[in-house]
Amino acid sequence: MEDVIKDIKGTKNLLDGFLGSSFSKYSDIYFSTNEVLDEIMHDFIFKDKRVLSVLASGDQAFYFFGKEASCVDVFDINKLTFYYYYLRIWAVQFMNIRYINNLSHETVLELLSMVNPKNENERKAYLYWKNFINSFSSSDYARLFINSDIIHKNHDYDLGQLKLRFLDLDFNFYNADITLKNNIKNKYDYIYTSNISEYIQHVKDLEQYRDNLYDLLNDDGVVISSNVARVHPSILEKIVMRKKFKFHSLSFLDSFNPNSFGYYYTKRR
Repeated sequence: MEDVIKDIKGTKNLLDGFLGSSFSKYSDIYFSTNEVLDEIMHDFIFKDKRVLSVLASGDQAFYFFGKEASCVDVFDINKLTFYYYYLRIWAVQFMNIRYINNLSHETVLELLSMVNPKNENERKAYLYWKNFINSFSSSDYARLFINSDIIHKNHDYDLGQLKLRFLDLDFNFYNADITLKNNIKNKYDYIYTSNISEYIQHVKDLEQYRDNLYDLLNDDGVVISSNVARVHPSILEKIVMRKKFKFHSLSFLDSFNPNSFGYYYTKRR
């Protein structure tokens, strides 16, 4: 309960404008992804594979569950993504919808009335939203999100399959910065970093990012990345990464963002 109260206070500071960084423990949440996941991922097979993904809007994790990954653990520097993820999971389970387009106290209360927390993570999410209702107004939901009026249409999920996966959902959430030393200890076949590396500016941070990814991957593991802000990954990133990874480009068409670029790294032995 103490963690939840701390996170409610962090949410209040965010909504009151006291937190300026987009990359902090409490920052705006992406309502939906701005990436064309079907196009970025089409060359890979995730069935029965272990995946670690940035959490962000939750779409990425849903995608990997839909592709029958055996494990989908998630990480994010933003703690609030964890709570939104559970809200979306409940929306699939109990309302049979991908997105909650009209978030309000009434909608959240309806969801919470159907939730019987099965583990500590779900209990924390349940308590967070109960406290959110008591601490904020219905109009505050919109202020939590980035691009809440934009939803990509090209990565539909089989909601029935997702429901089955969520019946006994057990995953690790790491409130972590993948560019720093962190507490992620498991091994994975795939890691999806989205466009995190676009924002890494210093060599030492790129080296830590590279070493973290290398240590987290099984042999023959793959890091899948995307570029949204820049057309291509930086030369500095390629130079730093090539010590432990081989670089490969992906070609795809993103009508939402024509400058988007996908690529992946395979782990060197």
